[in-house]
Amino acid sequence: MKICIVGSGNVAHGLGLALNKKGKLVDMVISKTLDHAQALAKKLSCNASNHLADIPKDTELCLLAVPDNQISAIANTLSTLNALVAHTSGSTDIKALQSCKNHGVFYPLQTFDKHHPPDYFPLLLEANTKKNMAKLKALAMLLSDRVYSIDSEKRRDIHLGAVILNNFTNHLFAQIEKYKAKKNIPPNIYSALQALTFEKIKNNKASFSQTGPALRGDQNTIKTHLTLLDQQKELKALYAFFSESIALFAKTTTDA
Repeated sequence: MKICIVGSGNVAHGLGLALNKKGKLVDMVISKTLDHAQALAKKLSCNASNHLADIPKDTELCLLAVPDNQISAIANTLSTLNALVAHTSGSTDIKALQSCKNHGVFYPLQTFDKHHPPDYFPLLLEANTKKNMAKLKALAMLLSDRVYSIDSEKRRDIHLGAVILNNFTNHLFAQIEKYKAKKNIPPNIYSALQALTFEKIKNNKASFSQTGPALRGDQNTIKTHLTLLDQQKELKALYAFFSESIALFAKTTTDA
């Protein structure tokens, strides 16, 4: 299968490198910034361009790994392309590609960083025809043992959960990095706690693993912590919000 990737960011890197590892060599990378396209193309040993018109006519799959707000406009430009055009967005409806005769969705459910490409990710697929779905599925199964046929509405629900799980969790870690620096706390002191926190929820429901003063209703400790955070307003607000949420969640879960 001849594949062209439009985009040169985190997802483009992750998918391109994953495809190359499986022997499905990417033929071309296209990005509006030529230097970026060339940088990724060098890693994939393929051609690069900053013009959509340079997509080879015999391309079979064109993956749009671009910001969501660019998908529809790029699809309109590619409306005469015979290739299957698939976007990689979690929240964009498949209808954004309806100007292309053959279109679908090839959404990798993972956090992507071009400097640390993931080894594994589930793939959520959607296509406008059974034939196009079969093409996407055949490719997806080379990359993952978790391949799902998911429509746009359900994919949006899943993407929302992914944002909360990954982005919000990472933000909490970033806040703690600032907190450690401000309080001159040893950098690796929380590493064992961090590891066990994630290990516990691998095999158990997170609600069963919850601990801490908010769960116990320990208002004295909570008030002390909030006072200690007086000079860190953002973290204090997060602490208060999560403490209230944990307490409410525990109450409603018990009542249920």
